Amino acid sequence: LALSPTTPPPPHLLARHYTRKHGPDAYYGNPTPAPSP
Repeated sequence: LALSPTTPPPPHLLARHYTRKHGPDAYYGNPTPAPSP
């Protein structure tokens, strides 16, 4: 069983991939540094 290389990925996977790094609920990567006084 294999996925077709010409079929685009499902939209929910693209959204999950993007939102895990970007946006207010991001949970991947370095934490946002606190603003300096």
